[in-house]
Amino acid sequence: MNFRLLVGITAVIAPLLHSVTDLMELCQGGFSTGQLWLNYIAFLPMPWLLLGV
Repeated sequence: MNFRLLVGITAVIAPLLHSVTDLMELCQGGFSTGQLWLNYIAFLPMPWLLLGV
């Protein structure tokens, strides 16, 4: 897979995951363990995205 394509896909998916976790928090009325793990996973590629973008 092309590196630029991978960076582009990740640049779209990671912020989307953050939005999903915010929506989960709103619907559940607070934090949940699954929501926090999903948020953590969404943050993992951020340093690499900054280098790639």
